[in-house]
Amino acid sequence: MRAITLHTTTTAAEHRHHLWMVALYLAAVVLPLGSLLILAHQYWLHHH
Repeated sequence: MRAITLHTTTTAAEHRHHLWMVALYLAAVVLPLGSLLILAHQYWLHHH
């Protein structure tokens, strides 16, 4: 019984870690794209 509980907690921790990795990956992808879009928009506003 104790082994099942331990397995469940480790799986939950791994799942949480996986979510963190996905969130970091998304941030690493979205933030540069977002800043590029903002810069392009600013450039477009100033040059048109």
